[in-house]
Amino acid sequence: MPTFNKAIHTKTDPRQHGMKSWLILLTSMMLITGFSIQEVRCEPVSLPMSIDMTLLRSLIVQQAYTGQGESARVMDGGDGCNLVVLSAPQVQEVEGQLRFQTTMRVQLGTPIGKKCFAPLSWQGIVVLWQRPRINEQWQLSFATDRSLLLDRNGRTATLADFAWNQVQGYVHSYLQRITIDLRPSVHNVKDFLLPLFDVEHQGVGKRFLASMRPQQPVMSTNEVRINIRAELETDRQQQGDFPVITASPEELARVMELWQTWDAFLVHLIIQCSGQSLNESDRHTLMEVLLAVRYAFEGALNSNQLSNEFIRKQFLWSWQYLEPVFHRHLLNAPSGNFLGSLSFFTAVDALATLDRIGPSLGLEISREGFHRLARLISSSPDDYLQLPPGVNIPLRKVFGLGDPLEELLPRQEEGEPTSGYRSPVDWKIWQLFSPCSTAWAGEFKPPGFKEIRSWTSAGTPSEVLLEKVRTVLLQAMMGQQDSLQSINGNRVWFQQMIMTTAWQESCFRQFHVRKKKLTYLLSYNQSSVGVMQINERIWRGIYNREQLRWDIRYNAQAGAEILTLYLKQYINREKKVDTLSSASNKRFLAVWLYSLYNGGPAQLKKLPKRYQTQQLYKSEILFLAKYDQVLGGDWMSLVKCL
Repeated sequence: MPTFNKAIHTKTDPRQHGMKSWLILLTSMMLITGFSIQEVRCEPVSLPMSIDMTLLRSLIVQQAYTGQGESARVMDGGDGCNLVVLSAPQVQEVEGQLRFQTTMRVQLGTPIGKKCFAPLSWQGIVVLWQRPRINEQWQLSFATDRSLLLDRNGRTATLADFAWNQVQGYVHSYLQRITIDLRPSVHNVKDFLLPLFDVEHQGVGKRFLASMRPQQPVMSTNEVRINIRAELETDRQQQGDFPVITASPEELARVMELWQTWDAFLVHLIIQCSGQSLNESDRHTLMEVLLAVRYAFEGALNSNQLSNEFIRKQFLWSWQYLEPVFHRHLLNAPSGNFLGSLSFFTAVDALATLDRIGPSLGLEISREGFHRLARLISSSPDDYLQLPPGVNIPLRKVFGLGDPLEELLPRQEEGEPTSGYRSPVDWKIWQLFSPCSTAWAGEFKPPGFKEIRSWTSAGTPSEVLLEKVRTVLLQAMMGQQDSLQSINGNRVWFQQMIMTTAWQESCFRQFHVRKKKLTYLLSYNQSSVGVMQINERIWRGIYNREQLRWDIRYNAQAGAEILTLYLKQYINREKKVDTLSSASNKRFLAVWLYSLYNGGPAQLKKLPKRYQTQQLYKSEILFLAKYDQVLGGDWMSLVKCL
């Protein structure tokens, strides 16, 4: 008998045959187009929501202690005879429970006519040990395990059984009804997070936010912690860093505008803290982060590395250092928007958590994202969007600086003709950091042509001009004498330091002629101006931009103040140079201070290593050569660049 292939005679479902054909066709198309099925996984994500004791107390007071002096009437007979009033609530974490304490005033009696007979009056403290809990509707409440009565001195007290039995139900019932609705905060967090997902990942973002559920609260040191659980779709094959893409001029302008908003937002937060009692450590942290952010921006801009990704990473890096300071001070701000503050911290912590998962989510922070964050903690968030070109006194206070420097050049009256002197730079880019008109109408009056020319070798002989500038620098140095008395410096050395810095930075020039235009001296990267080459973007808000440009005395004073700041707030904190008695120590201290002046706080640790290994930057080598010449005397005859 002939043999047959069993498969030929196997009965098959025509639908299976059609499905196989479709899969074969799809696979062929993917092979032809190079498309591959990427592995998408759904992983659990835990987002932290933390309510510290300060914030928790504020939320409880806002809801349940609305009477005068943070009080609440939990029983009122309306007869002036029977009354229970709670006040002064306090909360703290004790052995994994919430210890809730409140003052209680009890008055009980029998009203007859307009009088109260056999009145009982007692004042003491009620203490409850509670467990926080939360339901699916984000309602946070507290279950009482036990209670205790204390007298006004904190000792265990007793209240007549009949009296306590009468009021206990009112007290416990009132306190156990305290419920904090966290839905507005969660809604705010979702409103902030969803726009961070790019267009391609909007569906992922919506499903992620819809999956958010609260876990039961846990009491930890000084806070109630509620982890928000959610499910997030991620793509394993797209993990890693974003590639660096060279931006077009239009994209660069957009990113620079975004960074300006981020910088203004950071200053806005710092100023909010400045109204609180900052300790030395907190103040130094705020100053150091702002300077580090601004110097990093300069570096990214000069190396063509500025991108939205850079700004997001910078924002999250800053948050690591600033969050503890903001927790201590922003929660005490007078706005009273406590749930908004909770939303703010939860939203940024959520962004940090998502960022650690990787770039496959397409997260991108925007100007509107900073708007949303500001609205959570500020009653007038739009006020911060454009920092004015003048001096921000609260910001100077954070930096530990005194009153603003004296502005010698006058303001221009409305209607006066404007000066024609302007810097011949690319104003489309520069105006992103210069929001006022280039003509300064009604704002600022630049000096006249004759005055400007007198500060150049075209209007004054070089040797006369150098002595004139030297006098200005000496006056600026004298303005820092009070500060120098308490720090590692002396008058002669600091004078040499200022002269060398001005020589290195500008060759003692505030103004120069460029393309047949008389204007202020501007650095090659269009960032720093004048005799001390003050970087306008880094020191924005600390100094008046127009005074830096057009007044050599103001510029010199700013430079001397910055040198003093770095010496006092950075080098002196290191305590590596305890004396200026030796020439070698003075020389090392000089180049160390100059490296900070030129490169910011990051050089505090880097310069000593470069100095030890003899790998100084070219600018530092040139500075030391000039410093040695200033020490040698008759250095003014060596200045040939004016």
